[in-house]
Amino acid sequence: MNATSNVFAIQIVAPVFITAPNGSLVSGTNTFTFGPAIAEGGNALLVNGVQHGSGHYLVPLGPLMYTLNLLGNYYFWNGNGWMQVAKPAGAPV
Repeated sequence: MNATSNVFAIQIVAPVFITAPNGSLVSGTNTFTFGPAIAEGGNALLVNGVQHGSGHYLVPLGPLMYTLNLLGNYYFWNGNGWMQVAKPAGAPV
């Protein structure tokens, strides 16, 4: 009898918000978590334990990661940091 392994890729289809301060998300090789509340629109955003900006929501859209801060600004994770962008298509707010 041969042992088989089923591997499934999960892609989020419906837009969701992962909310500070307790939410976290693993996407590829990155783990996105929230740190303490700070003045710049929400909580510190940690990527693999290192602070990169701030936000109040993580917004995964397919394979792409966005954050939305309390000031209503969206940012896209480009692999090195957050870049401010217009509201992405499919974002819930």
